[in-house]
Formats: sequence, structure tokens, C-alpha cells
Amino acid sequence: MRTVLYGTMGTIICDNTSDYITLYEDSATTEYYKGQKIDVRVDNHNCTAEIDAFVTALLNDEPMPVSSMEGTKTVVVCCASVQSMNEHRVIEIEYPEA
Repeated sequence: MRTVLYGTMGTIICDNTSDYITLYEDSATTEYYKGQKIDVRVDNHNCTAEIDAFVTALLNDEPMPVSSMEGTKTVVVCCASVQSMNEHRVIEIEYPEA
């Protein structure tokens, strides 16, 4: 499960087997520039903590730890990524207002 995010200011590469993500700044490509490694945990599935927080909130009748607006923003970014790939151009992300 490798994820590569290309942006106008840099690139992020991560997967579910490495204990780090790699950040390449200033639109650097992985071929020519050494990326900065940022440590992350890989001792569980990448959504275990999110599911635990969601279930805990439900069971304790507490507010969700992440709002539906944050989830909406995630979907907006994913849709823009697919659009960018399909159209071979940069897509300006327009986040919905709360």
C-alpha cells in the first residue's frame, strides 16, 4: 500500500511497511534529491487508531474526534488528485466552508 503525493511544493512518499515517510521539498524528484525521513509507527494497520477513536466516541456518547468537515476535506483532496492525474494538470483545491 504505497502512497505518493505530488504537489507544487514537494512530494510525500509513504507505505505501510516503512517506519517513516519521506518528504521531498520544493518539487524535488526522488531521482535527484535526498528526501527528509519522518518517523511514523507501523506496528498496526494504518486505520486501527481511527477506528478505536470512533468506536470509543460512540460507546461513550462523546463527540467524534474528527468532524465530518475534516472527512469532507479529505475526499476533496482525493478527488482533486484523481482529476489531476486524469487531466494531467494541477488542480486548485477549493475546500468547502463549515
